[in-house]
Amino acid sequence: MTDFTLLYSDLILKDLFRRISTRTKAKIKSEQTRSENAIHSVTTQRHWQAAAKSELHYKVIDVAYNRMKDLDELTNWSGKLNQERFKFVDKHPDIMKRYEEFYKEEE
Repeated sequence: MTDFTLLYSDLILKDLFRRISTRTKAKIKSEQTRSENAIHSVTTQRHWQAAAKSELHYKVIDVAYNRMKDLDELTNWSGKLNQERFKFVDKHPDIMKRYEEFYKEEE
């Protein structure tokens, strides 16, 4: 029987990296909006919308990191980073560093 998770782990991981990268940028932008509006007043609707978006982005990022961890437990992709299909990971050292510090279990 074909193990599709193992076969397509690079594509799944690439999508997770893309989601984390996109959401991190959006979270930074919403935090900037939140801090800019906090100077004037924290009772503005724009401030609270930015705060809600920031929390949402944080949750989505956390879920993506947890999925990376689950995928690593199933396929051991972090042990195969020397393979050509995982070369995209080199473009995101900040994501890998955070994953290794907070999510990856010690062997």
